[in-house]
Amino acid sequence: MDYDATTGQVYVPDIQHHLLDVLMPVIPNVTSPQHQPRRVIHLSGSPQSIAITSDGQLGFVAMNR
Repeated sequence: MDYDATTGQVYVPDIQHHLLDVLMPVIPNVTSPQHQPRRVIHLSGSPQSIAITSDGQLGFVAMNR
């Protein structure tokens, strides 16, 4: 798992379902919880890990065949 320091989004590999779950950061003093995951990225294989660049422009996903 990794996060985008610019947006605070957390990227979590879902090995079983071949997805990347994108979670939004918790916002202080907000009483209504946000729907999580905020979005999913469908992949053709099983993601093992992810790395997001420090500027949040690129993400690198290690896949299992």
